[in-house]
Amino acid sequence: MAAVEGFVLPSYLEEWAEILFGLALVMAPWTVGYESVSATVSSAVSGILAILLAIWELLTDRDFTTWWRDRWRHRAS
Repeated sequence: MAAVEGFVLPSYLEEWAEILFGLALVMAPWTVGYESVSATVSSAVSGILAILLAIWELLTDRDFTTWWRDRWRHRAS
């Protein structure tokens, strides 16, 4: 499945999905109602780490940074 995804979707969309999954991990303890403090902390820290790594990967992705610069350059003019 991941091999097919590489041909169909731009690489930076995968990072956006990782950010959404990270947000789900951060919100899960309060939406599901975890009773264990260690599970809550583990889920929140894992989600924050996933979000930070996905953002870092987005910022180092050449296709995304080129798209981002072109998009804002055209809006400013």
